[in-house]
Amino acid sequence: DDLNCHCLPACSEIEYDADHVSQERNWPSYDLTTDETTAYFSNSSNDSLYMSLKLSYRMKFILAINRETANDFIDLVANVGGLLSLFTGFSILSLVEIFYFLSFKRQRENKSHRPSNKLENSFMKDMPF
Repeated sequence: DDLNCHCLPACSEIEYDADHVSQERNWPSYDLTTDETTAYFSNSSNDSLYMSLKLSYRMKFILAINRETANDFIDLVANVGGLLSLFTGFSILSLVEIFYFLSFKRQRENKSHRPSNKLENSFMKDMPF
């Protein structure tokens, strides 16, 4: 079965149903022109060399099929974000805000725990003025 492969289906395809019907016919001897070729075929002993071919479609219309992905990655992110926003009041902007405030909180904590570089003049504290 070389014709059967396990390939993914094509994105667009047109499929035709093919049938064949054959029958024997008794061909009459046609009076063809005097050309040598037609004279050969007009000989009654060569009736088996005649053939008739009639092509037709089973239906007047065909069905063209196009396959497209239902959702891509951007649609997935939008749908998940919409559902989170709808059911929990959470959005991507809320996530950015949380990250923003947590990073500033960490920066403020780091600044408050660092030793100060300013020299404290203890004698200035003791001065009466």
